[in-house]
Amino acid sequence: MRKTVKIIALATALLMLLSTLVSCGAKPMIEYGDKTLSVNVYEFLLTRMKGTLGYYGYDVESDSFWNTIVDMQGTTYDDYFRETIKDQAINYVVADKLFDEEGLTLSDEEIARVDKILAGYVEKAGSKSKLNAILKEYGVNYDILREVYILEAKMQALKAHLYGKEGEKIESGDKEKFFNESYVAFKQIFLATYEYVIDEDRFGDQVYYTDEKHKAIAYDTVNGKTKNDEFGKPIKDVLGNPEYFTEDGKIAYDKVNGVLGYVLTESGDPATVAISDEKKSELYKKAREYRSVCNGDASLFEEYLKLYNEGEGDGVIYLNCSTGYYSAQNASAAYFDEISSVLKTLEAGECEIYESKYGYHVLCKYENEAGAYDKKENEDIFGSFYDDLIAYLFDGLCVSRSGDVVVNEEVFDGAPSMKDVASNSMY
Repeated sequence: MRKTVKIIALATALLMLLSTLVSCGAKPMIEYGDKTLSVNVYEFLLTRMKGTLGYYGYDVESDSFWNTIVDMQGTTYDDYFRETIKDQAINYVVADKLFDEEGLTLSDEEIARVDKILAGYVEKAGSKSKLNAILKEYGVNYDILREVYILEAKMQALKAHLYGKEGEKIESGDKEKFFNESYVAFKQIFLATYEYVIDEDRFGDQVYYTDEKHKAIAYDTVNGKTKNDEFGKPIKDVLGNPEYFTEDGKIAYDKVNGVLGYVLTESGDPATVAISDEKKSELYKKAREYRSVCNGDASLFEEYLKLYNEGEGDGVIYLNCSTGYYSAQNASAAYFDEISSVLKTLEAGECEIYESKYGYHVLCKYENEAGAYDKKENEDIFGSFYDDLIAYLFDGLCVSRSGDVVVNEEVFDGAPSMKDVASNSMY
């Protein structure tokens, strides 16, 4: 029986990126009929996972990260990902066998596409020998990498054969089962524990611009009036546009059509500042009140949502608890995992408070709407639904065939750890 460990929700999504196997290299680590996977390729898969985790902000170069214990059995991150990649490698060896059993062949166009990619790597490195020197750090060489990419193409062809390129061959019952097992629906009243820093003019008034990029001042040209300088010409701003003033001599802004001028950070995002402890305490009291009053009464929650929500929109949000995908906000995997954990404890209509670094979220769980993943208005939320579903079904198929797979545990035990392999985000 496979060892399973509860860990970060992001892990499932990352594994979808590791679609490789190969049957060449040194001693086979995994065997299934005439299909094998070498320890070299296993190391390569580890480097890919390390690179992907690094991309998502995990401290992959720190031994302390890999030594972190993640469950009651003493499993570390290093243990977990080594076992996880081994399980994935088993799946891919089975998939290679299934490709042959289904009588599939890879088109000349696909093979040419792979060779073109590899030719680009060679050109960038300067020569094939120089590329091999680079690839050695990841446990492979040109020939092994080519077979990896060829087999990735086979994997995609097999999935399309079984499920359709966009999941059109999948039965509705399987869609609903995956949907209800993986997604939770909720709405939230969001109360921000920060304030935006507003740009001010020379008179200390808030500035309004013509657009969010602050291209120009939005003047009230109807009610405001221009002033002339000492030479009798209208006073102009730094862009050379005439300034319009109110009767008391301040800048006249078009507050109806203009955009409030948030101070922007270097990344272009609005700058924020934390509210005072006193304001935060008052905000938490409100959050507790909303939860207490609305708990178990979805219709009342809807009313409070319209009145008090400071977030964007008041529609249903679907959170994929298996991958942490949540289109409405860009945040860390831990953030998604924590919200998911809260929602899993609730029944439909029940409310709970979750505090993030952004503020207080009064969450109310909703029933999943049948077929929500196929509705046009939800396409942003369910952008990865069919990719996730295909991966889910494909994984189940491979696992059902994995009983006849042989793993050379001695070779596996001698393979590098996540701490030792290089971080690969290129190949």
